[in-house]
Amino acid sequence: MFSKYDVYTTVQSMYCYPDTDVLINKLNIHDKAELKQAEEEFTAVKQMALLQEPIKGRFTKTHLFRIHRFLFEDVYPFAGHIRKEQISKGDTMFYPPDLIDRELEAGVQNHSLQEAACRTG
Repeated sequence: MFSKYDVYTTVQSMYCYPDTDVLINKLNIHDKAELKQAEEEFTAVKQMALLQEPIKGRFTKTHLFRIHRFLFEDVYPFAGHIRKEQISKGDTMFYPPDLIDRELEAGVQNHSLQEAACRTG
């Protein structure tokens, strides 16, 4: 059984198989439950790998894209890229694509300021 947070919604998404709300994936899985399970398994392995050998960087936008790509690259062809359309998952509306870059940059700047404050504090 899926919670309301397990369903992606949009008018036929370019990221979903035609006439479904199942994300297009490298595993060619068309069943939501099976895809959810596969994503969890693949990303769990990748998370463990990151703990053992982190992706080096300074938490810049590019660095975060590299982390996203690493976590999801085995499952989704769009891993590490900014979405091109508005989507939501259950009651959660994700940032509109045209705001992602700006908001991510603001988050990176905020992190850098906090990091600098910790070093000088």
